[in-house]
Parts: sequence; C-alpha cells; structure tokens
Amino acid sequence: MDVMVLILLVGLFVFVAAIISFQNKSQIKRLLQVNKTLTSRLELLNIQLNKLQSQMARLENPPDNISAMAVKNDTSEISASATTDSTPSNKVTPPVDAEHAATKINPAPASVTESSKVAKTKVSPSTSKQGFDLEIWLRKNLFLWLGGLVLALGGLFLARYAIEANLISPALRVTGGTLFGIALVALAEYLNRHAERFAIHSSHVVAAIASGGSITCFAMTMVAWDVYQFIANPVAFGLLAIISLSAISLALRYGPIMAVVGIIGAYLVPVLVSSDSANITLLLLYVCFISAAAIWVSQRVSKSWLWWQALIGHFVWFSAATAFAQETDILIILITALLSIYLFILSDLMGWRLQKTLTQALPVHTLLMPRKEHLPILFCVILLSFMLWQFSSDINLTLVNLVLGSVLLVSAVRYSALDSWPFLALIFALFSLYLFAVPIDLNDNLFPFRSGYLFAQILALVFVIYAALMSKVYPDRIAYLLLLVLAPISSYSLSYFWSPIAANSILNPVWITELLLLAAISCYVATRAANHLHKVSWLILCNACVTLCLTLVLSKSLLTLALLVQVTSMCYLTRKYLVALPDWLFKVAIGIATLRLTLSPWLDNYADETLFTLHWTLIVYPLAVCALALAYRYSDSATLCSWITGAILHLIALFVTTETSWLLVGHYPTPGDLTFNESVLLAFNWMLLGCVYLWRMQASSTGKPLYQLAGLGLLTLSLLLQLGITVYGSPYFSDIAVGTGIINWLLPLWALPALLLIGLIRFRLLPTLLQQPAQTIAGVYLFLFVNGMIRNQFQGGTINLLAETSDSELYTYSFVWLLLATTSIFMAHLKGNNTIKKVGFGLLAMVVLKAFLVDMANLEGLYRALSFIGLGLSLVGIGWLFQKIQKSPLPPTAPVN
Repeated sequence: MDVMVLILLVGLFVFVAAIISFQNKSQIKRLLQVNKTLTSRLELLNIQLNKLQSQMARLENPPDNISAMAVKNDTSEISASATTDSTPSNKVTPPVDAEHAATKINPAPASVTESSKVAKTKVSPSTSKQGFDLEIWLRKNLFLWLGGLVLALGGLFLARYAIEANLISPALRVTGGTLFGIALVALAEYLNRHAERFAIHSSHVVAAIASGGSITCFAMTMVAWDVYQFIANPVAFGLLAIISLSAISLALRYGPIMAVVGIIGAYLVPVLVSSDSANITLLLLYVCFISAAAIWVSQRVSKSWLWWQALIGHFVWFSAATAFAQETDILIILITALLSIYLFILSDLMGWRLQKTLTQALPVHTLLMPRKEHLPILFCVILLSFMLWQFSSDINLTLVNLVLGSVLLVSAVRYSALDSWPFLALIFALFSLYLFAVPIDLNDNLFPFRSGYLFAQILALVFVIYAALMSKVYPDRIAYLLLLVLAPISSYSLSYFWSPIAANSILNPVWITELLLLAAISCYVATRAANHLHKVSWLILCNACVTLCLTLVLSKSLLTLALLVQVTSMCYLTRKYLVALPDWLFKVAIGIATLRLTLSPWLDNYADETLFTLHWTLIVYPLAVCALALAYRYSDSATLCSWITGAILHLIALFVTTETSWLLVGHYPTPGDLTFNESVLLAFNWMLLGCVYLWRMQASSTGKPLYQLAGLGLLTLSLLLQLGITVYGSPYFSDIAVGTGIINWLLPLWALPALLLIGLIRFRLLPTLLQQPAQTIAGVYLFLFVNGMIRNQFQGGTINLLAETSDSELYTYSFVWLLLATTSIFMAHLKGNNTIKKVGFGLLAMVVLKAFLVDMANLEGLYRALSFIGLGLSLVGIGWLFQKIQKSPLPPTAPVN
C-alpha cells in the first residue's frame, strides 16, 4: 500500500479519535456537575435530618414546665430554619444511623420538600450551561473542520502526484513518513505534559495520536525493509523490536486504550505492507515479539481483554503461516509453538522467569474445567499436527514429539494445574505413531525395532517411567496412575492394530515378550507398594499386559474383550482393597469397548474373522456380556451399575442384530446394498434397540438424555428404513417373496414394529409430543399388515396388488375388517377409550363403503339382494349390541388412594 494512503488513514484515525475525545470530555464535565449537585443536596438533607432527629428526641422526653404551645413554637422554628438553610453548608455532619432514623423519623415536612425543589431548580440551569453539547459544537465548527480536512486531502493528493511523477525519491518518502510518525508521538507526549493548558481531560486524545505515530513507524520500517530493501533483515527486526518496546512504554503511560490501538496496528502491519515474497520465519518472529509485548502490557495493567486480543491476532498469523509453510519451515513452526506456550500460558502461571511452582493435587474436574489456558495449547497441538500430517517424515515426527513432549511433561512437573498436559502429549504421540511410515520391509527381521515400532516401544517406556516417578514423588496426584496404565497399553495395542497382518508372525513374539516383562515388573512393584491405590493401579497394569498378550496370541477381535476384562478386574480390585476410583474412568473404558463392538462387524478386516472355527461375534459378544455382568457384580456405585446395565442391554440387542443378519444372508448388512430381508430385519432390530434404550432411560438417574437421544435416533433410522421398504421396495408393488403361512416376513416388517410402538405409548416411554404420531404410524403398520396377511393367504407367498384378486379375497377383507371394527368399538366402550372408539367407527364406515362400491359392484339379481340384506342385518345387529352395552353399567373400578 502506498505511503501517502497510509498517512491518510492515520490522519482520519486521529480526527475521529479527537471527536470522540471531545465528546468524552463533555460527558466527564456533566458527570462532575451532577456529582457536585448530588453532594450539595446530600449535605442539605443531612442538616435537616440532624435537626429533626434532635427535635424528636426532645419531644419524646419533654420537661414538665414546657407546654404544648412551646412545643408548637419549636416545631415551627425548625421548619423555618430548614427553609432558610437551603444553601449547602461546608460543615461536615456525622453520619446518621439509618436504622434509627427509619424507625423514629416521620416523613419530612413540607418545608423540606420545598427546599429540595428550590435546590433542584437552582442547579439545573447551571448544568445545562456548563455542559458540552456535541451537536452545537458541530454547528459552529463543522465547516472549519471540513475545510481543514479538504485542504489536508488536497495536500496529500499533491504529494501523491509528486510521488507518481518521481518528484519525491523513495528515500524521501520513507524519511518523511518516519518523521511524521515521530512527530505524532512527540505531539502526544507534549499534550500529555501540558494537558491543563490545552484543557485535555481525557487520555483518549493523547493515546490516539501516540498510537497513530507508532503504527506509522511500524509501517515505515516494513516499507524500508520489504518494499525498497533499504535495510537488511536483522536491522529491520531490531527496529521493529525498538518500536514495539516504545509502544509498550507509551501504553503504560497513556492507558490500555493505547495498547489496544497499538496491538491491533502491530498485527495489521504485515497485511498493510505485504510483499510478493513471504518470509515465514521473520513473520512468525515478529508476531511472537508483538504478542510478548501485548501480554506484558495486559499483565501490567491487569486487563484480560488485552490477552484475548493478543491471542486472536497471534494465532491468526500462526495458522496462516502453518497453512503456507513448507517442509523446511518445520523448525520455525515448532519454535513458534513453544514460544506461544510460554507467552500465553507459562508466563501467566509461573511468571516470566518460570520460578513459580504448584505441587498441590487438584481434583479431576478442576483440571478439565474450561480455562483460558486450554485454548493456546490446543491451538499449538492442532497446528503442529497439521504440519506433521503434511510432512510426516520420521525425522520430523521424532523431533516434534521429543521437543513438545518434553515441554508438556516438564511443565506438568512444575505446575500441578497442568496435569492434563501429559495426556495431551500422549494423544499427540499416538497421532504421530499413526503417521509413521507404514510400508516396511517385512523381510527384515529387525523391523520391530525400526521406524514407528521403535517409536511405540520408546513411547511406552518413557511414559511408564515418567508416570511411576510422578506417582512416587507426588502420591496425591492420582492422574499419573491413570497415565501409567493408559500409555503402554494404548501404544502397544494401536501399533499392533495399525500393522499389516503379514507382520504378525515376527511382531507378535516381540510384543508379547515386552508385555510379559512389563507385567512382571508391575506385579513386583504392586507387592511392594504401601498405598492401596498405587497397588491397584500396578495390578491393573499387570492384568492389562497379560490380557493384551492373550489378545495378540488369539485374535484382533479379542482386543475389545481385553478392555472389558480390565473393567472387571478394576471393579474387583477396587472392592478388594477398598479404593474409590472415579466412575468416569470406568465409563470411558466401557464406552470405548461398546463403540468398538458396535462398529467392528461393519469393518472389512473383521468380516471373515473366526475363533475356534466359529464367527467371532458368536464368542466375543457373549463373553463381553459376561465380563460386564461380573463388573456389575463387583461394582458398589449405583451410577456405574446403571451405565453397565445399559451397555449389557446394548450388547444383547447388538448380538441379536448381527447374528440374525449373519445367519440370514451370510454377512452383515451393507448400507446401500440391502436385500428386502436384510432391510426388514435391520429396521426391526434398530427399533427393538431403540425401545431398549427408551426403557432403560426410565431407570437411569444420570444418563437419561443420552439414552433418550440414542433411542429416538434409532427409532428414526428404523422408521426411515421401513418407509423406504414400504414406498420404494414395497412387496405390494413387486413380486417379493414374503413367505407363506402365519409366520412370514410381514411380521417383522409391520406387525412387530406396530406392537413396539404401542408398547412405547402404553408405558409412556415417548415424549408427549411424539405419542400422537406414533399412534398414527402404528395404525398404518397394522393396516398394511392385516391386508398383507389376507392377500398372502390367497396369493401364495406374495402380496403384489397387480395380481388378480378373487371375489372370495374381497369378501375376506370386508369380513375381517368388519370383525376388527366391531371388536375395537366394543373394547373401546368397555375401557372408556374414545380414541379407539372413533377409529372403530371409522373402520366400520370404510367397510360399509367398500361393501357398496367394491363387493356388490359385480353382483346382480338375487345375489345382490341377498348381499344387501345380509349387510343390513349385520349392521342392525351391531347397532343393537352397541345400544345394549351402552345401557349396561360400566365395570367397577378400583378406588384411587
């Protein structure tokens, strides 16, 4: 951007800031005048209140020789004195006891009220005269200011023409702009020192001028370096550093407003003076320096919004630099992340010299509660993850994990409020483990000690040693016991899970040997531990290593079962040693295992897996249910028992879903390629599972929203799938074989879902808003089922409406629906249900209409007459029975207590 345009923007900024400052000046004058008025009225009221209080005291204890006339004269004297003393007094009166005055002093006499009115009328005119009115000022001075602004614009345009015509050299442009910025700063300092002479009552004027000068100096330095190459990179960085320090000192002198303008301007400088060749290194160093200045100012003036302002500006530039960075910039990205952690987190918690420490154990909810320190560390980890995802070489992954992991682990040692950082380091390391080069030379027998496999082993060893030392030095900080168990198990299990199947023959023996060694060490440490909680943690680690070894020997499908075995062992050990572990730890483990068991059947690498010549779900799901049942048996927490019960119900329903699909078609349902039978079965299983969740919701105290969300979601999926079957792949419009006899595919398609919906309505498991739609859907399902069953008996396995319909089939429809309508009317009357009674009469009307329009349309002569007579007699008989049951007394009901 051209220099003159930048100067124009600065001039406009100063002009607007001056207008705002004058308006603030008038507001300050008004506030001072109001304060003076209120002080005068308060002193007047204190004088009157003291006199009234003394008079009331004399009235309560009057002398014997004083008559009522004297009391009256004294009262009139007080009123007169109160009227004459309407002017404020300079004498300071003692404070009056408000409680004593409220109980003994009556409302002020009329004279006091009048004196207050007089005082009010005397003060108001002076306020309006001395106050500053922006509208009046603009009327008097608007044309002068506009004229000056137009002249300034004319001068700027003349200067721009001189530049374009090469009348002003680049050196003179930079020099003029720099002198202009310095002049603005000097003018601000001069006005600040002589504020009374120029009637400056607000710091906004000085701050605005000084900030404009700072921005101009920033811009001129960048122009001299990047546009005209007058100065080298080190010189430019040094000048920017000096200007930043100057802006900081000015912010501390003129107030936080100066800091706001200066920080924003400093972050905008790279945009205003951008060049074609972007230097990411210098840009990030510049941004870090500006952020350091902003954070230091925010700490000095105790303004948190300055910290947030610096956070936004810093990470906007950091994100942009990461997005355009190349592999050679990985080092500067890492350094910037470390500087960001130091500036936005460590400097605030530990001080700029990192001397403050905190070793007190904090509860888990305190560590996980939202705090401003979480945002910078998450931003840094996400940006580094993005960088490694683009350039995932072994050297980059090792370097970043070594440096970042060391910072996170050491920071947690010094400050216990950062005890969640080691878990963040573990997650980042596991992500890096996924990025390591998967294609390996399987012919090399030493591949378990290369690349990502070596990284996984070092990762497990480092975190076990770190967690063991931390739990020994700080036994009350129990978060490291969880890290002790999670780190090695997740490292070994994920590296095994992501490895190709061909590598198992060499990888499994190495992994099993190391896990057994770790299990032996854990068992030995557990026998020597005096703290029961530490003993339980080491025993859980030992058990987890042994279970993982069995999983490696048997199959991948047993990995989830191993996790559930850990839950069972944790419940048993906590009960045996009387140790209270947090429920969320069990819930997370159960949730991960349940999610894995839910998704595994639809993964390709689990499709054909077998255990003992049987499909793996026939073994894993029942064993998982047994493990959860044992965990329920040993758990003493009611909330955890509720969670385990929900997981057991989910696994049972999942087992029914998967095994019925497997036995039916030989594979699990594939979305987008479902047969009619698969769709029917999957829709029914989803509805059944949704009903289980909604039923379990009633017995849950803490998980009701989760159960309801899962149940309604599964019901919605089931209804959508059944709608697709009914509309697009309906057996009514195609020759789909639905089976013969009473037991056929129409039962799980329409009958059983209708019964499930009726059960949900009957036991009030659905929200009130959804009960009426559920009744309608259930009615539609029953209607389709009854008609489909009738047609199936006549068509022999299909219900295609395009096939020929016999007269006997038409009469069967009428007879069955007449019977159902009559039965529903009688039952509704006995139960007192008006809704079912209306439905019954509606069905009866449809049957009569069908009989007239369809059944009797092809009858002639005697058959038509006999049909009408038979129908009429049936309707008369139904009406007579209905009248009879209406007159009969209703069955007695039990008294309501």
